Amino acid sequence: MRQLSYNYFVILIALISGCTAVPNLGEPTRTTPDGVAAPNVDPEATFDDRQTGVAIDDRCTRYIETVDGNAICLEALLATLFAEDPRDNDGDGIPNISDNDIDGDGIPNGYDLDTDGDGLPNSVDDDIDDDGVPNEEDVDIDGDFLRNRWDIDMDGDLLFNPRDRDADGDGKLKPAPLVTSTCGPVELFNDPAACGAPDDCDDDDEIGGAESGTGAAGARATEEGSTEVEEDDCADAGSNRRARPGNLGRNASMIDIIDSERVDTDDPMLDEITDSEFDLLDFDLRSILSDSDTWLSDLEEVEPDATRSERADSVVGQLDAAIDPERDNTNDSLSDSLSEADLIAWRDRRMALEQLTVLPGIPLAEADDLTNRFAAAVRQLNASLLDLIDVTETVNASFAETPIREDGAMAVAFVETAEVNAFDVAQVGPAIPATARTLATIGNQETAEAVWRITVEQAAAYRNEDDSFDFSLLSVARVVEKVATLLDDPNLEAVGDASSALLAATSDNNLPDPLAVLDRLIENAENDPTISVSDGISADEANAAAADVAADV
Repeated sequence: MRQLSYNYFVILIALISGCTAVPNLGEPTRTTPDGVAAPNVDPEATFDDRQTGVAIDDRCTRYIETVDGNAICLEALLATLFAEDPRDNDGDGIPNISDNDIDGDGIPNGYDLDTDGDGLPNSVDDDIDDDGVPNEEDVDIDGDFLRNRWDIDMDGDLLFNPRDRDADGDGKLKPAPLVTSTCGPVELFNDPAACGAPDDCDDDDEIGGAESGTGAAGARATEEGSTEVEEDDCADAGSNRRARPGNLGRNASMIDIIDSERVDTDDPMLDEITDSEFDLLDFDLRSILSDSDTWLSDLEEVEPDATRSERADSVVGQLDAAIDPERDNTNDSLSDSLSEADLIAWRDRRMALEQLTVLPGIPLAEADDLTNRFAAAVRQLNASLLDLIDVTETVNASFAETPIREDGAMAVAFVETAEVNAFDVAQVGPAIPATARTLATIGNQETAEAVWRITVEQAAAYRNEDDSFDFSLLSVARVVEKVATLLDDPNLEAVGDASSALLAATSDNNLPDPLAVLDRLIENAENDPTISVSDGISADEANAAAADVAADV
C-alpha cells in the first residue's frame, strides 16, 4: 500500500511540474528511428538526443517526459522529494535518518526491538529504521548511527551478530556454525574458509553442486521439462549484489564482506570511521567488556600505522569471532556480559594480535588474518591459540627469510606432529632452533617438516608405559643436529640411521643423555683409527661408547 500511494504522489508532483506524460515506472522503451532500442542516455538529455544514442549514467532506469521534450530521471526526482520531505515517524521534527529514537518511545535505536514503531519486530521488519532503504542494502540497518561494519548488533534485535541467524535482517538465514571438520590443523590454517563450510552447505548435494555443474544454485527439471533454479539455503541473500552500495548482506563474515569484491569502491561502508562512530563503538564495547578489555584506543600504540577504521575492523572482527554462536542463553542482549569462555577467547585473540604485530613487517591486517587462521587450526589441536603464536615466533626467528604465513603453517605442522606422537606443545619450541640448523646442514633437498618428523618419531620410540619419554625433543634434536655435521653425506636417511643407533645404545645402557654418548664416540674415533663417524654410526660403535659412559658413571 505504501508503494502504491507513493507512486501516485510522484505522478502528481510530476504533472504539477509540467510533465505531459508519465511512462511506465520501469526501463525506458524508446527506440531509434530504425526501430532498435535506444541505449540509456543522460537524464537531462531530450528524447531526440536519447534517440541518437547519447551515453548516460546507467544508474538512471526510469524517466518522466516534460512538456519541452526533456526526460527527467525519476531516481533523481525521488531523491529530491525525500530530501524535502523525509520520514519522521514520531513527529518530533527530526527526520528518521537523523533521529536516535525513531519511534519516540524513549528507547534508543539499536536497543529498541521495534525501532521504527510500526508494530513489526526488528527480526521480521525488512526496513528496520524506516528510512526507505531495505535492510539488505542499508549501511546502518538499525539506525543507531554506527555503520554495520562496526555494529556488534547490526539489526538491533538484542542478539550479538554471531548468535543471530539473520544478523543483517535480510530474511535469509546464514548457515549453522561448523561443529566438526574433516580438515586437519594445517589444512584449516591454510584455507579456513574451504574447511569451514557445514556439510550441508557444500557443492556436492543432490541438487546442483559438482555433480550437476550448477554451483551454489542447483537446477531441477520441472514436469514441463524446463529447468528451474533452486536457491542454496546456505547462501546469504544480500551477499550476491554488486551494483548497489551499502550493506550487501552481512551474514557473511564482517571483514570478509569489507575485503571482498562484492563491495564497490564507492560503497559508503568503506568510508573512514567518524569520530562519533568511534565513540559509539567504544561505548558498545565497554557495555559488554571490562574497560581493560576493550583495546580500541590501546591498539593505536600497538599498531600506530593502522587507520582508525582498520583498528575498529580488527577489534570488531576478533570480538565477533570470539563469541560462541552456539551458547544456549535466551537472555542474551547487549547489556549482558559475555560468558567467561567468550572473554577468554577474546583475550587470547587480542594477545595473539599484539604478539604478531610486533614482528617485523607484519601490518595489522595480516596479523588479523593470521590470528583467524591459527584460531581455525586449534580446533583440531590440544594446543592453545597463544601456544601456536609462541611456536610461530620461534619458527620466525629460527628460519631465515621465510614469509610469516609460511612460518605459521610450519608451526602448526610442528605442533601437530608432536601431538600425534603424544608430546606436549611445551617441548616444541625449544627443539626448533636445532631443527633449523640441521636443515641448513642437510641442505634444501629436504623440508623442515621432514627433519622435524625424524626428530619427533625417534624420540617417540622411547615412550614409557606411564606416557613419559626417555628423551626430550630438545635432546634428540641436538643429537640429530650434531650427527648431521659429522657425516660426509648428511642426507636425511643417513642422519636418521646414525641418530637411531645412538638413542638405542643410550636407552639400553639406562643413560639419560644421548649427546654424552655421541661425544664419547667422537673421542673414541679420535683415538682409534678403525672407528669413523663420517661415513655413519654403527650399532656396535654406539654401544661401545654408551658402555664407556656407563662405566664412568
